Amino acid sequence: MTSLYQRSIETLTRYQYPSGAFPASPNFAPYQYSWFRDGAFISYALDSAGYPEKSELFHRWCANTVLRHSEKILNGINPRNQKGKQSGDGYFHCRFTEDGDEVPGHWGSHQLDGLGTWLWSLEQHLNSCRQSTLCADYHQPIDLIADYLLRLWNNPCSDCWEENESDIHFSTLAAVYAGLMAHSRVRKNNRSLEGAQNIRRFVHEKARATGYLAKSLNNPDVDASLLWAGLPYEIVDLDSSVFKGTLERIEQKLLSPGGGVHRYPSDSYYGGGEWLLLAAWYGWVKLRMGDMKVARNQLGWLEKQTDQEGNLPEQVNKNLIDKNSYRPWVQKWGRSANPLLWSHAMYIILNNEIGTG
Repeated sequence: MTSLYQRSIETLTRYQYPSGAFPASPNFAPYQYSWFRDGAFISYALDSAGYPEKSELFHRWCANTVLRHSEKILNGINPRNQKGKQSGDGYFHCRFTEDGDEVPGHWGSHQLDGLGTWLWSLEQHLNSCRQSTLCADYHQPIDLIADYLLRLWNNPCSDCWEENESDIHFSTLAAVYAGLMAHSRVRKNNRSLEGAQNIRRFVHEKARATGYLAKSLNNPDVDASLLWAGLPYEIVDLDSSVFKGTLERIEQKLLSPGGGVHRYPSDSYYGGGEWLLLAAWYGWVKLRMGDMKVARNQLGWLEKQTDQEGNLPEQVNKNLIDKNSYRPWVQKWGRSANPLLWSHAMYIILNNEIGTG
């Protein structure tokens, strides 16, 4: 019988397009496109599992997609277009076809966290695949994205859940920080380092008053994506009072007794179910903080969520936040995404971390 670990690797490699892009979910129509954010973590998982050639192909797809839309990126960098002078759709989009074309229609199109995550993931790949020539072959798009992030980091954009376009989100700032730090090391760029340090100071100043990170500048609630601020983006230290305060709020408001993790308290997407990738993230964080027991419990919870084919879905509907909103989403799009490649990627990452923990 194939293990879930091997099944997860097969799922990621099977559905990768020849271009290098990954669909978020091959069987769920709204997700049959490619995001930099999802793909960056899928790539990181494949690197950790010993498939650098698959990761390399994805990063080359990203670089080529940036080059393809460089005019729009340059338009976003232009100071005359700042402070809300163009719509979100006027910026570099978040979802693409397998060939790198923008997908028509508005979808919280202006997002920065995926681009920061790509630069972070790219550095991880280069560190694990020393023979890669990505940096030499694609210095132009890599530098272009860094300039884009430097220009726009303190402007509103959609969050990592592709919502709340008019706010500035702390998980997004953490991703941008991590991307600029990666760029500063990969390209020996002091300007990116200075920009990252400015973002870090900004985040820490905002957190100082409360003792924890909030969902966004204008929303004091908690969001499970704030786990990423500590790991892997490292804008706050895992042993810091700010991160511990943030983690405590996540555990109190978003962690289910069995191990599932909700996105945020008011989530109504498919009823606001428990997201598998967040459960894996919680286990990853707790492992890095020295709690192997919780990490193994989270891994076990994930394994119990597989269907008969060994697929991991986006979320499960056993402990919904808003039961009344579940059926309208099913009627609109069918059942939620299954498999979700990002869920499989996070299972691989947690499994590998436990193996080396």
